[in-house]
Amino acid sequence: ESVFIKGTIFDQAEDLIKGDLVGVLTGPDNVVLKEFTVVSGIVYNFSTSWFSLPGKYSVEVESNNLKNFLNFVVKEVKNIDVNVSGNKILFKNMGNVQYIQRGDIDAVVGDVVYKIPLSFDLKVGESTFVDLSSELPQERYNLSISGNYANFSFENKFIEDNRDLGKKV
Repeated sequence: ESVFIKGTIFDQAEDLIKGDLVGVLTGPDNVVLKEFTVVSGIVYNFSTSWFSLPGKYSVEVESNNLKNFLNFVVKEVKNIDVNVSGNKILFKNMGNVQYIQRGDIDAVVGDVVYKIPLSFDLKVGESTFVDLSSELPQERYNLSISGNYANFSFENKFIEDNRDLGKKV
């Protein structure tokens, strides 16, 4: 999500004073991510790309001798997008931390269950896939993916057989 900052300056009579506020956004590792200037009373929007790391962020604003700050916390998000496209199961890390998945893909046809081990380690924004056509005979399968964080299922997916001769035997 985006973060919106609205800095306002008031006089002693609590009337809004027009003026510029100089601000600094600091990340969880105490590195300055952005310096900005905003007019008093106007909203400033930070893009979500600044907040990919979980942790505590600080915003400090200053005008003349007036200073104020606020802190906000970005929580750790483990989120994976899983889709079946053709013969492949596609995985994309949509969270803000590394996503490590260990588990199995169960491909079920009738009473037969094929178990395909699943293991990957994705950095933020990275993708990978498993090509089922190199693992399974040609058939329609009900697929279920179980792992350490999430489970997914896909019904009635047709998989072609592109296994090499050694696997077919």
